[in-house]
Amino acid sequence: MSGGCNMPRDVIQWLDSLDLSYTVRNPKMDLSNGFLIAEILTRAYPNELSIYTFYNNLAKDKKVNNWEQIQKCKTIL
Repeated sequence: MSGGCNMPRDVIQWLDSLDLSYTVRNPKMDLSNGFLIAEILTRAYPNELSIYTFYNNLAKDKKVNNWEQIQKCKTIL
């Protein structure tokens, strides 16, 4: 991991163990659009969420859409 973001080693190891669609190399950038968070949530709650409704994109509108969907999940989960 690089990019100047300090993450606890345990968190890095946990993320690596999940076999996500792409590797987190720069946490600040890679987690910013919410896609990997959504991927984790859809694995944990497959009946409530679908990864196909999230965007793996850095465009502001896509990031906002992803995070709005994640925020709505609080009430479902």
